[in-house]
Amino acid sequence: MKKFMGSVAVLAMACSFLWVGRAHAELVGTVNLSGEVETVTELEVADASDANPGATTSYTTLDLGAGESDTIVAYVHEKCNSQAGYTVTVASANAVADLDGNLYLKGAVGTNPHLIAYTLKYADVAVVMEDGEGLVTDATAANVDFPEFTSKSLKITIADDGDEATNSGAAGDNYLASLFADVYSDVLTFTIAANE
Repeated sequence: MKKFMGSVAVLAMACSFLWVGRAHAELVGTVNLSGEVETVTELEVADASDANPGATTSYTTLDLGAGESDTIVAYVHEKCNSQAGYTVTVASANAVADLDGNLYLKGAVGTNPHLIAYTLKYADVAVVMEDGEGLVTDATAANVDFPEFTSKSLKITIADDGDEATNSGAAGDNYLASLFADVYSDVLTFTIAANE
């Protein structure tokens, strides 16, 4: 019986030490919490009245006989929540095809169609093209109106230099009185990307 009582006492002391050690281990605990907000990059193009924003719009009433001067042809709505900022680029189908810095409307008729040079302003800043593409927004933070879109105007100028030389598509080389009947066009594509 003494042996049994001694074993019970030893067992009770061991349990007591385990309980004390266990109670001490439960004084501190941690839970790591986290969540992620995904990057938002959205772009809409609206017509010249800044209505009906979507992926595509058209401006088909350019006055090619008299020219245009800072005529608003569309609005581009930008949205990005990247703290590192974002970029918006514009590419001209005609300029990309020729990999040059000239913007021009190209006629649809013939193997060597006539060209009409034009320039663009994005948010009242002249667009500089290189290899058919121009950087129009280079933001170092989220757009100022986030979570709403920031709206920027797109303006076109088609100037007549009054020189009777052939319309070459080069900047400043338009003699609008000499244009042949045709439909002259270009396609502009805007792309938004978040900075890493």
